[in-house]
Amino acid sequence: MSASGNETYPSPHSASRPHAGADQAADPFRASEFNGILVSRFLAVIADFLILSVLIVSAWLLLGVLGFLTFGLAWLALQLVTPVVFFGYFTLTLGGEHSATPGMRFQGIHAETWDRRAPGLVQAFIQTVLFYLTVSILTPFILLVALFNRRRRCLHDYLSGMVYVRDSDTL
Repeated sequence: MSASGNETYPSPHSASRPHAGADQAADPFRASEFNGILVSRFLAVIADFLILSVLIVSAWLLLGVLGFLTFGLAWLALQLVTPVVFFGYFTLTLGGEHSATPGMRFQGIHAETWDRRAPGLVQAFIQTVLFYLTVSILTPFILLVALFNRRRRCLHDYLSGMVYVRDSDTL
């Protein structure tokens, strides 16, 4: 991968899936890959937010102690802890090797692009930004979009070109 992180690569999760002819080209996803995906995504977000809470509190404590040792200089970084940890966590895990956050891996789901490739770091960052923008500006009710499509995609999923599916070994 280059320094830009913009490349995508074949998803390791889709390697064992069969590829049929014309029907597969029109719709590369099977319906079974979306069974229970909303509940799994919800539970994954809860797990991820618990992990993020531990990371953020730990970083705050570390910077709090360092603030005393640096006569308050480290306290200037306290306001950056939450956004850096949030964006770093989701970008590095969604754009990483498993295309899933730890919460998603626990639930047996992962992210793919529309053409069945693993998302790169840039696409993962864009998806993370879009999630926080759509939820904060349009309220959490925007997540109801997922109830009205068969792939259970949210608005930020559509805008970033990502799809969340079950791992092939959990089907």
